[in-house]
Amino acid sequence: MQATLLLAALIAAPAFAQTPPASIGQPFIPAPWWMKDPVIAAMGHVRAEVPANRARFAALFSVVEKTAAAATTAATAKAKELDAALAALGKDRVRLTTSLSTRPLYDQYRQKDGTLVENQRADMIGSYEVTAVLSVEVRDADVLERAYRLAVAARPSAIDTPSFNLEPENGLKTWLYEAAIKDAARRARLATAAAGIRLGGVKVIDPSGGVCQTQVLAGWPSYAG
Repeated sequence: MQATLLLAALIAAPAFAQTPPASIGQPFIPAPWWMKDPVIAAMGHVRAEVPANRARFAALFSVVEKTAAAATTAATAKAKELDAALAALGKDRVRLTTSLSTRPLYDQYRQKDGTLVENQRADMIGSYEVTAVLSVEVRDADVLERAYRLAVAARPSAIDTPSFNLEPENGLKTWLYEAAIKDAARRARLATAAAGIRLGGVKVIDPSGGVCQTQVLAGWPSYAG
């Protein structure tokens, strides 16, 4: 993860009178404060290596029966067994979602030349295949191995390889924000020291990094927008 933040600090200098705001109808507006006062803008960049805290995989249970209702009942029963085993790990650790898909299987025959023909007509349905997909989101890495073992032990028709991602928590976001501010302040001090000038107080802290990107020569309506 990385965080970027803009910090604008005033360079110590005499105070000047402020230009009053522009009025509607004027072709141009007064220059913004960062072009009139001696200001240095420093971008804080922070990069952190953080382990993934989410894992996802899915287990599929496919059943073929003469009727869609029977296939649905059988597939759902298989998925429910694994659902119950995973739910026992704790709802805060594992999130479960079950979905069903139904596919009709049509009667087939071969022509004299060996070509396989499938009768895709409603009156030629021989059976139904229902697949129950149990999607698993593991929110505690400590139980991932156990959850995957339970899924394998349930003998699904297919099972995905786990995928991993990071969902930053509030504490991590706050730490990155603070670290980015410190880095921006450090860069500002280095810049002013190298230029042989003295750094004043902080003028603005902008998490978006766009405070000094306004189009100065735009007309008043554009500037207001």
